Amino acid sequence: MKMPNRDSVSLLFVPGKNWKLSLAELITFLEVNCSSFEVNLFSKTFFVVSIDSTSTVDVASLGGIIKIGEVKTSFATQTVKEAFLQKEKTAKVCLKDKISETGLIEQMFENSIYGKAIFGVSVYWIDSVFRPVAHTMQHFLGSSKKSFGFSGQAG
Repeated sequence: MKMPNRDSVSLLFVPGKNWKLSLAELITFLEVNCSSFEVNLFSKTFFVVSIDSTSTVDVASLGGIIKIGEVKTSFATQTVKEAFLQKEKTAKVCLKDKISETGLIEQMFENSIYGKAIFGVSVYWIDSVFRPVAHTMQHFLGSSKKSFGFSGQAG
């Protein structure tokens, strides 16, 4: 495994049914096509890999990978448990603040017409304790842009 330099980007990969085969395919692809990479996390449901920012990875090049996304932020598992399993409002506010800090909401609406955009939200977890609240988590993350402090108006 080659180590990424300072100018790296973290990507999340969602594997197909055979996650071990998907991971092996991904590693082989990265060894051939990326100057440097590091596997930060892997599970049956997703992998996180840091790659050199000059490298490109396309889902069409990987038969065993269903989705690829860029990691914009991460949350402490305890905070997520407090927000969705224990339904603590302060933990949800903490999550909203962290999402707002990424600028992701603004980026989503940057090139939209009339301040509207269509997008989907997928939730992946390692700990199956989140399975019963997956829909609630998706709704929270996909909730209106106003709840994240973004009006959609050009500034």
